[in-house]
Amino acid sequence: MTGPIGLNKRLRTKSLALHRWNGGIYLYSIVINFIPGIFVSFFASGGLLSTVGFLILNTLWLLSTILGVYYIKKKNIQLHSIWMTRSFLLSLCKHDHIYYRCNNA
Repeated sequence: MTGPIGLNKRLRTKSLALHRWNGGIYLYSIVINFIPGIFVSFFASGGLLSTVGFLILNTLWLLSTILGVYYIKKKNIQLHSIWMTRSFLLSLCKHDHIYYRCNNA
């Protein structure tokens, strides 16, 4: 739920404090979900290819978020925006893939 709030330009420009608070929650939720995501990857039902795919997806998800945080710390808003958008899209891919696997197993 924090991703769409962070991407909402109206909310971001109206309340930078809310954007920063929301971003912190987004960051911590990804860090917290990274570890179980790695663990669960090894039990993917599609064999080795699914395991590798989940591992890559988890890694890209975390790295894109870290890069987004890095660029905002460097005050590069454009690159921050690009990397956080990528992070959010990767989280959608991850959740969509999990939903698909659970309902079509």
